[in-house]
Amino acid sequence: MRGLGQTYAQEKRRKPFARALAVAFVASISMTAAGCASIGAMFGSPDATEPKPVVRKSAPVKAAVSVTPEQRAEAKALHATALDQMGRGAFGPATSNLRHAAKLDPTNEQIRRDLARANRIRTAIGAGEAPTRRTATN
Repeated sequence: MRGLGQTYAQEKRRKPFARALAVAFVASISMTAAGCASIGAMFGSPDATEPKPVVRKSAPVKAAVSVTPEQRAEAKALHATALDQMGRGAFGPATSNLRHAAKLDPTNEQIRRDLARANRIRTAIGAGEAPTRRTATN
């Protein structure tokens, strides 16, 4: 927009000058901000440059679980029954037996792994992703 007494040539020179001035202003502000950030690192305390260590909460310590020989034997029998049921394709009862066996003997890693596997297969069958095994009667 031309002001009073301003010619077209003067207006034409003014736009690029205003754009260059705006770019220079933004560049100087960004350099100033970057400089201020690095000054703290150069002249600040040594702690300012080193990252602070991450403090993580430790996991709660579980009390030692004592499993009686009777519980261990019952868990072993339930585990064997569940493996037989999984072999026949009955994953619902197998999951239930493995869950009960895991409660009886929580220290047995194999029972927990088989329970996780039975749950995965049962979920896959429910979603229609895994084929079911046919039995001899079908």
